[in-house]
Amino acid sequence: MKGILKILGLAVVIFTTSGCDKASVNSDRPSNLTKFNGTWEVKGQTQVASPDEVSECGYGIGSGILKISGTTVDGEFTDNSGFSYVLEGTIDESGKMVGAFTYVGYDAATFDGKLSIHKGEGVWKDIYDCPGSWQVKKTDQTTKQEFKSKS
Repeated sequence: MKGILKILGLAVVIFTTSGCDKASVNSDRPSNLTKFNGTWEVKGQTQVASPDEVSECGYGIGSGILKISGTTVDGEFTDNSGFSYVLEGTIDESGKMVGAFTYVGYDAATFDGKLSIHKGEGVWKDIYDCPGSWQVKKTDQTTKQEFKSKS
């Protein structure tokens, strides 16, 4: 048993002194956190797909703009009743996004979803537990603005 422990101990010493730790392995890899940066058009709707359907959750659609910078997501969303919401959240390297809608400083709904390079989709649920879905499409607005500012 002591022999096995010595071998394991030696292996740990060799591994940690060989430069094969997590930091050095990942330090040369470029970050993917900027691949989602930019302006995104967002559209959303309640689960009820038509104003003629009857539901306790009602019918609602809306649109707005998301801006992503690194891991930060923020934006604005206005629904068909004229209510405006602030969108805030985070996104990780894989495109998984989570966040919340706020209305006049109060939480109104939470959302989550997944983005690819040019589009994405997800779901949301408001404070009354009413569900909805959303879709985003990347615009080239930010890219053009960034290009002009670099010139």
